[in-house]
Amino acid sequence: MTMRIAIIANTSGALYRFRRPLFEALLNEGFEVFAFHGGGDKYENYTQLLSEMGVAVREISGLSSNSVKGLINQARQLHKELKRLNIQRVHSFTHKANIASYLATNRLRHIDLILNLTGLGALYTSNTNYVNKIKKNLLNIVYIGACARARLIFFQNIEDYYLFKELGLVSEDKARFTNGSGLDPTHFQPSETKTKLRVRISEE
Repeated sequence: MTMRIAIIANTSGALYRFRRPLFEALLNEGFEVFAFHGGGDKYENYTQLLSEMGVAVREISGLSSNSVKGLINQARQLHKELKRLNIQRVHSFTHKANIASYLATNRLRHIDLILNLTGLGALYTSNTNYVNKIKKNLLNIVYIGACARARLIFFQNIEDYYLFKELGLVSEDKARFTNGSGLDPTHFQPSETKTKLRVRISEE
């Protein structure tokens, strides 16, 4: 039976623009590949592009939301879809997708969960206010369970790994390091205009 692999991120744009070579490599190896996303800007266009590649695309409402309610709802939806589709391996990207994937697969122990930390974000790297410190502490608690559940955790920045290790969130035997997670720099061309380029990655 062909292995079914799910790639999960907040938006369809993030999946296509930042993980496209990963999809291509998995498809070329003969895997059956599914993409789960929460919509995002121009999500119909990116969904179509992914579908044309041969990827089965599923939208999970709330995956791009920052609310706790949205996170719980998307985890429930994701759980049902992963179970129904008999997914065998999950690769998730960014905090929201990592936590949702952990919650969704916690009772689906046959699924290999692979977390990807492409960057820790301002919540970890900047001097945060009292509310953000509470959020970070709660996220750390969830990551203890997520990292214990995961088969592997990929880090793109060695400093992020050292911080997670210092906080007691990840064990050394599960940590892996990569220089990237699917971005093809040749796919992007420099702008010829003189206006400043605004890179919207906060929702990705």
